Amino acid sequence: MKSPDNELLVTEPLIEKNYKRLETVGIRKSGKDLISYRLVKVTLPTDEIEILMNNLNNTFTISDLAEIYCLH
Repeated sequence: MKSPDNELLVTEPLIEKNYKRLETVGIRKSGKDLISYRLVKVTLPTDEIEILMNNLNNTFTISDLAEIYCLH
C-alpha cells in the first residue's frame, strides 16, 4: 500500500492446496504451474486506499477497475 506503484503484476507457483482443489473440478495442475494476477491500488472517495486483486489484462485501466468494483 505504501508503494508508489499503482499496479503490479504478480506471477507465482500454485500452492499444493490450490492445485489439489482445482483437481477436484477436473483441472489438472501442479506446483510447477504458475498463476498470475494483477494488484491495483485505488483511492476511494474517502481517501482510503483499496487494493484490488484481479486477473483482467491491461486493457482495463485503473479507472475501469474502480468502476467495475463500484468503488467510485
